[in-house]
Amino acid sequence: MLKAVKLTRGWQLASRGSGIPGMVSAAVAGLALLLAGSICPAQVASESHAADLILTHAKVYTVNKGQPWAEAIAVKDGKIAAVGKSDDVLKLLGARTKVIDTHGNLVLPGFGDAHVHFMEGSLTLLGVKLDDATTIADIQKRVKEYAAAHPGNGWIFGMGWHYDAFGETALPDKKFLDEIVNDRPVFLSCFDGHTSWANSKALEMAGVGRNTADPENGKIVRDAQGNPTGALKESASELVRRVVPQPTRDERLKALQAGLVESRSHGVTRIHSAGGDFEYFDLYDELRKNGQLTARFYISYFLDPPGLTPEILKSLDKARATYHDEWLSGGAVKTMLDGVVESHTAAMLCLGSFLMQFAVQGAWGVIPAHLTEMSPDAIRGFYPGVTYQLGNLLAAFNLPIQERLAASHGYPFALAATIGPVLIAVAVLTAIGKDATGIRFGTKQSSAVGD
Repeated sequence: MLKAVKLTRGWQLASRGSGIPGMVSAAVAGLALLLAGSICPAQVASESHAADLILTHAKVYTVNKGQPWAEAIAVKDGKIAAVGKSDDVLKLLGARTKVIDTHGNLVLPGFGDAHVHFMEGSLTLLGVKLDDATTIADIQKRVKEYAAAHPGNGWIFGMGWHYDAFGETALPDKKFLDEIVNDRPVFLSCFDGHTSWANSKALEMAGVGRNTADPENGKIVRDAQGNPTGALKESASELVRRVVPQPTRDERLKALQAGLVESRSHGVTRIHSAGGDFEYFDLYDELRKNGQLTARFYISYFLDPPGLTPEILKSLDKARATYHDEWLSGGAVKTMLDGVVESHTAAMLCLGSFLMQFAVQGAWGVIPAHLTEMSPDAIRGFYPGVTYQLGNLLAAFNLPIQERLAASHGYPFALAATIGPVLIAVAVLTAIGKDATGIRFGTKQSSAVGD
């Protein structure tokens, strides 16, 4: 079995065996150098040419078709200086070079994750972890244990539950949480961030009851009597989230550090934020200045209505001017078009119901006006854009938007006219079952962490 045990500025060392639990970390100019070893060849390079780190006797996968495998790597000033045979690479050994004999273990390039909400995900690491909980009883056990380990009357948070833990309904119910914790608020997010689960206490504190209207882009799931069940889809989660105490700066820094440990444990060295991190650029910068930022970040701005205002464009320009190096950069704009299939919030085209879907649920309104009616300045400010779209209904309508954005910056993207009709035809021919939308999507958008 291969287990990741090292990270070196975009590379990771995998070890055969079961004694090492996962990635280990220590940042020295972004390098994790925790395995010991020494080789002392007679030839020593001058300090100006000497490497900072050398990995020897490894099985290095280079992602280079011309030289897919190598034995050794030399790193200098945070970059790969040489890849080849151990004896050749060791010619870059200097007096202060760190040498690690990998003893034949696998060395891989670090992984890049192209869709992460890092701040939100990091904060959930400090709460109840439900990623591998498969039953209601298992979830209840973990929440109860967390409550006992964190006494008091404060909020209990968690993330990671899956829809299939709840059988045919595929949705949670407040009663399962009330059975174990009824005197303090509990708020648990689904693994995809598109649905939340609240107990009765949390709903009460948020003022969510039978007479609470569904917010735009959201749905309060209700029982036969119209009472909230505790399941909140898409933007309905904000009804509870808005009354939750916000983490302090120190708590957010602590969470980010935990998130970086988690990313290192999986060999992730490059992260593209898809929302929720832009407001905290300064915290990431503080971690970098302290030598604690062990992954590179490209951070997007999550766009909410009314669209790209002059104030938002100004903040985007400032961020692009301030953060533009290999560790921190950004400026892309993220926008939402629909939700997910599991909770029936994706804009799906389904046979037998699509005409009613258009007429009753307003599925044609899923594309916000500020995307289709942007001024040239707004288009330039928007690009590069990150657009979330899952349902098959939206593919044909999203393409013209992407074409216009790309064309504004001189990039060829002339696919909409030819592919759009094809996508509609494919959607009609392949869609089956009943209407799966479940929510009217208008001009407002949610900021769900899984988007």
